[in-house]
Amino acid sequence: MQPNNYTLADATAADAALSALQVAVCQQYGSDVRYPKDCQALAESVRERTGQVVSLSTLKRVMGLVPATSGFSRFTLDVLATYAGFASWEACVELQRPALAPAGFGAMAQHAALATNNTLSVLREQCGLAYEQTIARHFALEHWQQFRASTCVATAFVAEGGYGKSVLLAHLVEQARELAPNDILWLVPAWQLASVPPGQSLASCLWEKGAGNAPFPEPGTKGMPNVYILLDGLDEATGQAVQQEVLFRLLSDAVAAHPQHPWLRLVMTTRPVYWEQFVQWMGRRYPRLHQQWFGISFDLFGGRISNVPLLEPREVRDILSRLPQAISYDAMSSDMQALIQHPYYLQLLAQASPGPVAARGSKLTLLRAFLHQRVHSTRFGFEKTALLNTLIKAILENQTNWQLRRTDFDELILRYYAAYEELLTDGILREERSIGPWQEVDTYIRFGHDTLLEYMVARHWLETRKGFTLELARAVVAATTALGHRLEVVKYLVLFALQQKQFAELSKIFDLALSESELVELGHFLGMELRTNREAAEALNPLLAAQPSGQLYFVETFVDQANLNRAYRRTITAYLQHKQTPEAQLFGNCMLFLGDFLKEDYAACTEHIAAIRRVPHSNAFHSFPQGRRVFSELVHQYFVEGQPEIAFSMESLQNQAREIPRSRSSVDLFPSAYQFFPAGFHYFVAEAFFLMQRYAELLEWHDFTLALYPELEDYQDNVYTQILQAFRAVALLHTGRPSEAEAAYRSLALREQLDQYSWFKDYYIVYYLLTEVHFGRVGLSHMPLAAALANIEQHAINRQMPFYTTFARRLVTPPNHEK
Repeated sequence: MQPNNYTLADATAADAALSALQVAVCQQYGSDVRYPKDCQALAESVRERTGQVVSLSTLKRVMGLVPATSGFSRFTLDVLATYAGFASWEACVELQRPALAPAGFGAMAQHAALATNNTLSVLREQCGLAYEQTIARHFALEHWQQFRASTCVATAFVAEGGYGKSVLLAHLVEQARELAPNDILWLVPAWQLASVPPGQSLASCLWEKGAGNAPFPEPGTKGMPNVYILLDGLDEATGQAVQQEVLFRLLSDAVAAHPQHPWLRLVMTTRPVYWEQFVQWMGRRYPRLHQQWFGISFDLFGGRISNVPLLEPREVRDILSRLPQAISYDAMSSDMQALIQHPYYLQLLAQASPGPVAARGSKLTLLRAFLHQRVHSTRFGFEKTALLNTLIKAILENQTNWQLRRTDFDELILRYYAAYEELLTDGILREERSIGPWQEVDTYIRFGHDTLLEYMVARHWLETRKGFTLELARAVVAATTALGHRLEVVKYLVLFALQQKQFAELSKIFDLALSESELVELGHFLGMELRTNREAAEALNPLLAAQPSGQLYFVETFVDQANLNRAYRRTITAYLQHKQTPEAQLFGNCMLFLGDFLKEDYAACTEHIAAIRRVPHSNAFHSFPQGRRVFSELVHQYFVEGQPEIAFSMESLQNQAREIPRSRSSVDLFPSAYQFFPAGFHYFVAEAFFLMQRYAELLEWHDFTLALYPELEDYQDNVYTQILQAFRAVALLHTGRPSEAEAAYRSLALREQLDQYSWFKDYYIVYYLLTEVHFGRVGLSHMPLAAALANIEQHAINRQMPFYTTFARRLVTPPNHEK
């Protein structure tokens, strides 16, 4: 063991001497004392050299392997000092008296050393492998040394789960203690930040805990050491003890206030998704703070965020050589070698190998790792473990409703692998691939190995009934309710039916006895699937548009605005032919109007507005088509007819809004499905004001909406709520309230919500980009103005919606009469 042996002016001699004693004991013993089991041999060595006995529990406390809740007896300290080569404990103390730094840091060093030792003990015990089988990562030490030599305040190790970030940090602390013994290293799990009192800064809290009553050092004080706070598991902290916003504020404030406490620097580990959220939050509060971070990407719009590389072959060989029964890396296939460069998969291989750590179930886990490697390596490739447990339980407990027989583990492995191969052969399972933020989402990520059980059930039914029929789907729904995975089975049946071109049978799929939330999700699934299957879409979409259930759960639920000038337009045209109700005619013609408006085909818009006006008004209609009617009238008058005055008075719009019955809403059922958002009418009026650049009216309308629908405060995870908040931020900017506008802009979570719901992102990303343009003009945007404009232009080309390019250019270079 090599503890932090930093000695300072105000440290009691005993405090500093304890660290020196630990080092000297290790040197006399001839080896580091890293684990509690090492103390058995150390105790025997002490007895042989001194003739005295020190108990195992005392040795563990003295060496920092377990928490030391009280002091040590003079007898114990004298025995160990004599063993280490000192004349006595007092002699050891006398050697540690030189003053090296300002008051307070000595006590902090000792406090930090104890806390770090405790955390190291926990990390070693929780390691997936025996800690002595793990290695220090060369890149991490190099990263640390470069960070230490830089002027940056903070750094982070960012990688998905399973990359060994905690073990990496543990080894790094051990190396840093040896290389820079005068640094103070304070390693703690990030959830312990919950102990920071509300309103107190991280620096002042650490000083109180570590330095006691010593005065807080002034920024210009000479001789201050570097104090590194190493936080493990930032992403896990909010799930345990700390609210996300509290944690983000605490850390970003600590970096921003570094000139006030130049001794404090931060190191942390986290996952990419959480890092993205932190960067976005920090960007809203401190737009230029990224300059204080070392060696980590702030490019959330296409760059690779993870900075922890896979294991190098030499590192893999080193770990394999440490296993109880060494495994030859060079004898492996190239696929296997590539797989186990991922630390998590290498851990699984080690657990599955013969020896003390072998576990029977690890073979299954290793197989899962092999299979998962086919669909890993993307931003969508998160670890999923629940399926395998369900699969084993279903088969081994002989749950007959799944029609699967009992089998042992070996046959289960073969069956599992064979089923996966069938997935690939059948073309049902598509490999996941990275999708850039502004690219078309043309590949829908359907399945991974986590739904393999449902696939096997679907195969069984199809083989039994000789192909897909609606009656087969009904039988499956009736027979598979027990485990609650019936919708996943139905999705597989749908995919098989698409391959078999059973379009007539599929057109009635929404007649199945599923719950409403399942039907909504099935409509979303089928809509995404048909986006990439043009042949099936051409044949099936008109049939769905002719079926009442298809009209409700496909056409009206999966409102595919991103493809409004492509496949979805043909669907809407067929829908209007088959559903003649006034509400359906209003909805369909409003959608056609929107498509042609965005295509800048204003002649067609005039035809559609005439059709819209022929539909009688009724407050019984859903709020969304009523809102689309007003949107169409407003933008037609402003953009097509060129009349600058608003077609409706604010009073008349508000009166109409009050008369519309409240839409049934549910935050939990399907958060982004439009028919479950309660303020649909209000959203479309706000959207029209935004495009018309009527910012005063937009603010008034926004306030009116919140007064009428206070429950929108509970819809913060909804795309429409976030867009409304973006509209408000822009309106504040253009109505002479810049500080309020910036605060509103910094608090937006629109991009995060769009990332969660790709169906909405494909279309509504344009409003995120337009918001960036507005704030980019005044130098406040997250994204460079040129990049935002380029992305809008690409979006307009991809979606056949040139209006957005025209509109964005007009924002940047308005006509002379608007300047």
